[in-house]
Amino acid sequence: LVSEHRARLRMLLFQAQGSSLDNFRSEYTDAMTRTICVFFQGMNQKYPHLNIVITDFFIHLNTVWLFALLEELVLHHVKKEEMQKFIAEYIAFETAGWKELMNV
Repeated sequence: LVSEHRARLRMLLFQAQGSSLDNFRSEYTDAMTRTICVFFQGMNQKYPHLNIVITDFFIHLNTVWLFALLEELVLHHVKKEEMQKFIAEYIAFETAGWKELMNV
Protein backbone atom coordinates (compact mmCIF):
# COMPACT_ATOMS: atom_id res chain seq x y z
CA LEU A 1 0.00 0.00 0.00
CA VAL A 2 2.68 2.49 0.98
CA SER A 3 5.00 1.66 -1.92
CA GLU A 4 2.26 1.97 -4.52
CA HIS A 5 0.41 4.96 -3.06
CA ARG A 6 3.09 6.98 -1.27
CA ALA A 7 2.19 10.29 -2.98
CA ARG A 8 -1.54 9.90 -2.26
CA LEU A 9 -0.89 8.88 1.35
CA ARG A 10 1.42 11.88 1.77
CA MET A 11 -1.37 14.18 0.56
CA LEU A 12 -3.96 12.50 2.79
CA LEU A 13 -1.82 12.39 5.93
CA PHE A 14 0.15 15.64 5.61
CA GLN A 15 -1.44 17.97 3.07
CA ALA A 16 -5.23 17.67 3.47
CA GLN A 17 -5.68 20.89 5.46
CA GLY A 18 -8.69 22.83 4.23
CA SER A 19 -10.04 19.93 2.16
CA SER A 20 -12.95 17.59 2.84
CA LEU A 21 -10.37 15.13 4.20
CA ASP A 22 -8.86 17.59 6.68
CA ASN A 23 -10.11 15.56 9.66
CA PHE A 24 -9.71 12.12 8.07
CA ARG A 25 -7.25 10.81 10.65
CA SER A 26 -9.32 11.74 13.71
CA GLU A 27 -12.62 10.70 12.12
CA TYR A 28 -11.17 7.34 11.03
CA THR A 29 -9.60 6.82 14.45
CA ASP A 30 -12.93 7.48 16.18
CA ALA A 31 -14.84 5.22 13.78
CA MET A 32 -12.32 2.38 14.17
CA THR A 33 -12.33 2.76 17.95
CA ARG A 34 -16.12 2.34 17.99
CA THR A 35 -15.96 -0.61 15.57
CA ILE A 36 -13.25 -2.43 17.52
CA CYS A 37 -15.07 -1.83 20.83
CA VAL A 38 -18.19 -3.45 19.37
CA PHE A 39 -16.04 -6.32 18.04
CA PHE A 40 -14.52 -6.92 21.50
CA GLN A 41 -17.98 -6.85 23.11
CA GLY A 42 -19.05 -9.61 20.71
CA MET A 43 -15.85 -11.55 21.36
CA ASN A 44 -16.40 -11.23 25.12
CA GLN A 45 -19.87 -12.73 24.79
CA LYS A 46 -18.72 -15.47 22.44
CA TYR A 47 -15.55 -16.33 24.37
CA PRO A 48 -16.16 -15.44 28.03
CA HIS A 49 -13.02 -17.33 29.12
CA LEU A 50 -10.89 -14.68 27.42
CA ASN A 51 -10.10 -11.50 29.32
CA ILE A 52 -11.39 -8.99 26.82
CA VAL A 53 -11.70 -6.02 29.13
CA ILE A 54 -9.71 -3.54 27.07
CA THR A 55 -10.24 0.15 27.70
CA ASP A 56 -11.69 2.25 24.91
CA PHE A 57 -8.72 4.59 25.20
CA PHE A 58 -6.23 1.75 24.63
CA ILE A 59 -8.14 0.75 21.51
CA HIS A 60 -8.12 4.40 20.41
CA LEU A 61 -4.39 4.63 21.04
CA ASN A 62 -3.74 1.46 19.07
CA THR A 63 -5.43 3.04 16.04
CA VAL A 64 -3.35 6.19 16.52
CA TRP A 65 -0.21 4.02 16.54
CA LEU A 66 -1.24 2.54 13.21
CA PHE A 67 -1.40 6.03 11.71
CA ALA A 68 2.03 6.81 13.18
CA LEU A 69 3.34 3.65 11.53
CA LEU A 70 1.89 4.68 8.16
CA GLU A 71 3.20 8.22 8.50
CA GLU A 72 6.72 6.99 9.23
CA LEU A 73 6.65 4.61 6.28
CA VAL A 74 5.47 7.44 4.02
CA LEU A 75 8.12 9.86 5.29
CA HIS A 76 11.05 7.44 5.20
CA HIS A 77 11.82 5.58 2.01
CA VAL A 78 12.30 2.13 3.53
CA LYS A 79 13.42 -0.52 1.06
CA LYS A 80 10.79 -3.12 0.21
CA GLU A 81 12.70 -5.95 1.94
CA GLU A 82 13.16 -3.86 5.09
CA MET A 83 9.50 -2.83 5.02
CA GLN A 84 8.41 -6.46 4.79
CA LYS A 85 10.64 -7.34 7.76
CA PHE A 86 9.35 -4.37 9.72
CA ILE A 87 5.71 -5.29 9.04
CA ALA A 88 6.42 -8.87 10.17
CA GLU A 89 7.99 -7.49 13.37
CA TYR A 90 5.02 -5.20 13.93
CA ILE A 91 2.54 -8.05 13.46
CA ALA A 92 4.49 -10.31 15.84
CA PHE A 93 4.65 -7.50 18.42
CA GLU A 94 0.93 -6.72 18.14
CA THR A 95 -0.06 -10.40 18.25
CA ALA A 96 2.00 -11.06 21.38
CA GLY A 97 0.62 -7.93 23.03
CA TRP A 98 -3.02 -8.77 22.34
CA LYS A 99 -2.49 -12.34 23.52
CA GLU A 100 -1.02 -11.02 26.76
CA LEU A 101 -3.88 -8.57 27.28
CA MET A 102 -6.47 -11.31 26.70
CA ASN A 103 -4.61 -13.96 28.74
CA VAL A 104 -4.56 -16.33 25.77
